[in-house]
Order: sequence, then C-alpha cells, then structure tokens
Amino acid sequence: MKKHIANIITSIGIVFGILACYLVITQPSWLSAEILLLWALLMDALDGKAARRFWSTHLGPYLDDVADFINFWLHPGLWIWSITGSLSLAALYMCSIFYRLVRFTMHKQDSGTYFSGLPSPAAAIGIMGILIVYPEPLILILSIGVIAFLAISHIPCIHIMKQNISQKYLWVLLLGCLALPGIYGGDVWAIWLAQTVIILSYIVGSIILLLIPHYVLR
Repeated sequence: MKKHIANIITSIGIVFGILACYLVITQPSWLSAEILLLWALLMDALDGKAARRFWSTHLGPYLDDVADFINFWLHPGLWIWSITGSLSLAALYMCSIFYRLVRFTMHKQDSGTYFSGLPSPAAAIGIMGILIVYPEPLILILSIGVIAFLAISHIPCIHIMKQNISQKYLWVLLLGCLALPGIYGGDVWAIWLAQTVIILSYIVGSIILLLIPHYVLR
C-alpha cells in the first residue's frame, strides 16, 4: 500500500489540473486558477518526497509526466489563448514547455541538483503572474518569449527539493504561497507581485548558486 501513496498524490494533482482546464473554458476565474495551480504545485512537491520515502510503482513516472503536461503545459496554454485570443502566443509557450518536458523525461533530470533550463512549474507560475494583470501586447509577447527561451535553454536552475536547505523553511515558503490568494483577498496585483518576486528570486538565486563555486575555487 505504501508504494501507491505517491501515485495517489500525483493523481490528485491530475484532478486539480483537469478541473482547472475545465474552469478556463466554462467559468474562468483568476482566483480559482491560482488556487488550483498552487495546489497542483504542492502535489508535485509531495509526490516526489513520498516516492523517495515509500518508493513507488512503475506507473509513478508516467503519472507524474501526465500531471506536468496538464498542470504546467495545457492549463497555462489555455489561459494564454483565452485571454489574448492568440493561438501563436499559446503555441509558443506550449511548444517550448512540451520540448522542456520531453527533454526532462528523456534525460531523467530529476536525479540531479540542478535543472537544465527553467522547470515547467516555474514557467507556469511566471505565465500566470503575467496574464493576471494583462499587460500591453508587446510586454506580453516579450514576457512569453523570455519564458519560452529560458525553458528550452540549458541554463542551470536549482532543484529546490534537492538543495541543502532546511526543509522546514521550504515548507513555510510553500504554505505561504498557498495562502496568498486568501491573504490578499483575491487582489490580482498583490498576487502578481508575489509571483513575480518568487520567480525572479528563483532565477537570480540559481545564477548566484551556480557562480559561487567558481569564486570559491579562485
């Protein structure tokens, strides 16, 4: 039974993703989208920890791939198309994330302490944060272009769950993110600011951690 715990958690994440995609089409709500995305991120973090602690079945990696495609590929892509009406922008994001997820799966990058390129959960958070405030078309095009480039690039980004950071601080940060929509009462600007700070901190932190060894060796 323990071997199925990770699969159950991943399946819950898939349900969140399917529900989020359904709501985009039938009853679009930014607050619902943010809550479901954050809960999907929580399931994505928990299933990996459960798999490492209790092991998993051979279906685990496949379920995880399905969850990533629904939550971080399809859901943000539908929002881009729904808000902008541009199939080109939606295709740009979805093609880059599709390539990123396939490369991740083929090279088994979950075993290292760094990702090659911006991971799909971070890309999804960045896209949703941009779309929340619906900026000018030029800004939107540039933002999606930058995120797409970072996703398909080989720029090292830290694997937070594999770093030597106290786990309690990570859980405090994650739970704080889950509480953001409620704390700000659905204020889209506050949520956008929080997501922007999180993504920029992640990218800058990855660069800093990557450069530290070079300075130490000097």
